[in-house]
Amino acid sequence: MFNIIISYILLFLALAFLLGSAVFMFYRTYAMISGAPYAGTKKVRVNKMIELANLQDGQRVVDLGSGDGRILIAAARAADIEGIGYELDLFLYLWSKIKVKKAGLGDKIKIYRQSYWSVNMRDFDTVFIFLIPYKMKRMEKKLQRELRPGVKVVSHGFSFPNWQPVIKEARILVYQK
Repeated sequence: MFNIIISYILLFLALAFLLGSAVFMFYRTYAMISGAPYAGTKKVRVNKMIELANLQDGQRVVDLGSGDGRILIAAARAADIEGIGYELDLFLYLWSKIKVKKAGLGDKIKIYRQSYWSVNMRDFDTVFIFLIPYKMKRMEKKLQRELRPGVKVVSHGFSFPNWQPVIKEARILVYQK
């Protein structure tokens, strides 16, 4: 009888692991299809992005596909900003919330688990993105339509097809509306 109970417990644990793995892979795949696969930005590049953004106190900053939150954390340490991140990947969303709380920046940074495609960008002063080339054309149209004049867009690695950067340094491009 004891062996049967142990067998059922092991079977339950194996099924729970398989179901959890399937859910995890679904969210990872969905996040990659709708935006870009996660690729953590090296600290030296994060620092250069923050420097080139020239953040000012009181600004509203958004990171589209905020990953593990490292850009928003660096931004909040550099200036007294309000940081907003949008991340679809469940694991990265949870991890970034933990990192923000651990950094003591929960009052300055909010992370949302939702697609940035449905968010209107009109209320932001600086936008950080690290997308893949085939998403840049669509993002360019969205930002040109929604951003106010003067807003900076800092892109790591990839350029917009029609919008010319005002700064281009170390694979970091800064655009201004």
